[in-house]
Amino acid sequence: MKQFIQLIVFSLLCFSALQVHAQDLHRKNGDLPCLNKNFNLVVHIAVDSLNRDPIVAEAFVNKMLIETSEYFSPICVSFTACEIQIIENNYSYANLQDSPISVEERVEKMEVLFSKERRINLFIVDSIQNVDCGIGQFEGITTRDDANMVIELFNCPDLKDSQNLAHQIGHLFGLYDTFNDNADLELVDGSNCQTAGDFICDTPADPYGKMIPVPSEPGVFLVGNYESNCEFIFNGQDENGEYWQPDMGNIMSAYPCKCGFTRQQYFKMVEVYNNSEFKNY
Repeated sequence: MKQFIQLIVFSLLCFSALQVHAQDLHRKNGDLPCLNKNFNLVVHIAVDSLNRDPIVAEAFVNKMLIETSEYFSPICVSFTACEIQIIENNYSYANLQDSPISVEERVEKMEVLFSKERRINLFIVDSIQNVDCGIGQFEGITTRDDANMVIELFNCPDLKDSQNLAHQIGHLFGLYDTFNDNADLELVDGSNCQTAGDFICDTPADPYGKMIPVPSEPGVFLVGNYESNCEFIFNGQDENGEYWQPDMGNIMSAYPCKCGFTRQQYFKMVEVYNNSEFKNY
C-alpha cells in the first residue's frame, strides 16, 4: 500500500507541476546507485529534400541532450554529443518509407552505412512509416559494436524531443514499454509483475493498446486507451474485476504525459549496464 501511495504522489507531481524534473522527483531515494558516467553520442542528422539542409541544428541537439540528461541525473548519468554527422548523400533518410524495401531494411542499411563502432549512435529523422516516435535498440548498451537509436521529429507530436529520446535510451538500457506487447498482461494488483507487463514491479499495470474482453458480453472487446489532459478513463477490467490505473507520467509509457522513471526502473538500467561486458561507450 505504501508503494501504491508513493506512485499516486509521483503521478500527481507530474500532472500538477510538469516543470518539476525527474531529478527532483527522485532526489530522496538515497539508495539509488550512481554510475557517475557521461555517455558520448555520435549524432547523425538527416537532410531535407529541398536544399539538402540538416533538419535540425547543432544547438537543437545540444539542448535536447541537456534536457534528456535531467531524467537520468538520479543515477548520475548524462549524455553529450561527441560528434555530429550530417547524412548528406541521400535525403530519403529524412522520411523512412516502407517501399520499395521495408522500413526495417532501410533502418538497418542506414545503421550499417553511418554507425560508429563502440559508440551510442543517435539518428534524427522526420518520420518513419508505421512507427510511432522512434526506435531504441533493446539492451543496445550491452552490444559489442554499437548501440543505435532513431528518433522522429514530426511523427511524435505529443512529446518533447527530450522525452522521446529518454524513452529510446530507456530501451537501450533494458527497459520495456510499460504495456509491453510481447508479454502477458499484468494484473492490477501486481501479483504477476515479475512475469508480465514490463517486468518492473513499481510501475502499475498498463493495458494500453490491449484487447480486453468484456465478461458480460462474449466476443466483445475493449481497447486500452486514454483521454485528454492525462486522465486515464477506461472501463475494461482485469480478470480479477479490477480497473487499471497506469502511471501516465512514466517515461516508458505510451502516453503524452511523461515526466520520469521509477526507482526500480533506475535500478534495472544500472544493472543492465553493470552486467554488460562492454563498457566502452
